[in-house]
Amino acid sequence: MAWRDAQGGKHQARANKEVLLCAGALQSPQLLMLSGIGPADHLHEMGIEVLVDLPGVGANLQDHAIVPMSWRMKAGTPSFNKSLRGMGIAASVAKYLLTHTGAMAMPGAEFAAWFSSDPGLPYNDIQIHGLPVTGDIEAFMRDGKTYRTEPFPGMTMAPHQVRPFSRGELRLHSRQPEALASVRMNYLHDERDRRALLHGIRTAMTIARQPALAGLIEEQTRPSAALRTDDELLDWLGMYLGSGHHASGTCRMGDASDPLAVVTPDLKVRGVQGLRVIDASVMPHLVSGNTNAATVVIGDKGADLVLGHPALPVIEEMHTAVA
Repeated sequence: MAWRDAQGGKHQARANKEVLLCAGALQSPQLLMLSGIGPADHLHEMGIEVLVDLPGVGANLQDHAIVPMSWRMKAGTPSFNKSLRGMGIAASVAKYLLTHTGAMAMPGAEFAAWFSSDPGLPYNDIQIHGLPVTGDIEAFMRDGKTYRTEPFPGMTMAPHQVRPFSRGELRLHSRQPEALASVRMNYLHDERDRRALLHGIRTAMTIARQPALAGLIEEQTRPSAALRTDDELLDWLGMYLGSGHHASGTCRMGDASDPLAVVTPDLKVRGVQGLRVIDASVMPHLVSGNTNAATVVIGDKGADLVLGHPALPVIEEMHTAVA
């Protein structure tokens, strides 16, 4: 292995047993390609010697597409907008330091829901998370610098399309390891993903119309309640769609018959001796929820494989009778 430190100094090291690549779904494939392991045509294009032709490196990129919907709440409705704006931030910091409560103790989501957009699916393909906060998204779009909350009470519900059919790709932008890779997410490229996210958006609207919430809401602000058709909603979310920061799949695991498999079921890079990838990039398909727990399990299993621990016993499927 060769690398540079923060001061530009060059270093080399040799592994006696194995090298474990755990740089994540965006940088693990980048490092493989910079090392000559990846799609041959692209490596030739970048002037990199091809050591192993693996077309799947950087392919199969998946992420959770998320769209933030928001509502303006009636005056007096509990919301953290004021606590996270202007001088309210200082007061919130002081409150947290003294009591460990308040806006600064807020988790990434105050509530969440999972459901299916199609009763025929064997899994949930929509996740919604929500917060008693709304951001001034349009101001951030204008200047790209300051992200602040809005000056009135607000609530956010953000549907994710968590089992995407669309696939993106990652390619090198430069032969320099310091340069960022070129990433094309391809969100909602597949019609099935568009249908699913539209279902999630309309379900969030239905939740907001329920009696427990409807009396607290002044108006729906994102998207405007005037937008009703599929085309209108898709046109709107094109400006607001974002990443759930759950990138995965770019060094997918598979058997010998899978032309896009990068690693074997024991996480070894195909065609390379003594190299494994152990991170979210090995997922063939994205999980129906946040990727942290699944990635921790991949790391734990990867450690067992490296250490040569025997596989855990298979747990027989349990069928519970429902009275």
